[in-house]
Amino acid sequence: MNIIINTTIWFLIGACLLNIMTICVFRTGFVYKSRKKDGTLNKKMSFTGFLSFLIMLILILIFFIAFDYFAFKNIGQIKYIWVLLMNFLLLLLLDFYDAFIIDIFVLTKWKP
Repeated sequence: MNIIINTTIWFLIGACLLNIMTICVFRTGFVYKSRKKDGTLNKKMSFTGFLSFLIMLILILIFFIAFDYFAFKNIGQIKYIWVLLMNFLLLLLLDFYDAFIIDIFVLTKWKP
């Protein structure tokens, strides 16, 4: 039961981080730098685009490492399959939140 509570808490933390990231990305105009005027993507990714992609990957890894550390530190012997399943569940929940809440809000209400 403790792992479900930890997963819920980390989902809420991840959802807040996704909201902050979405606001920052659209407010700074970073999304528009990678696109042409007609809305299609540029053919070549800029160095700052590559760097931001790399930083985002590192931040996602840090988030999941922190989740694993804090969610499983007080549990004795735990099987790897449970860690894998809980990481998958958290990733799936955050993906659904991003797809159905953030994207729908951004595309239908905010329309940056």
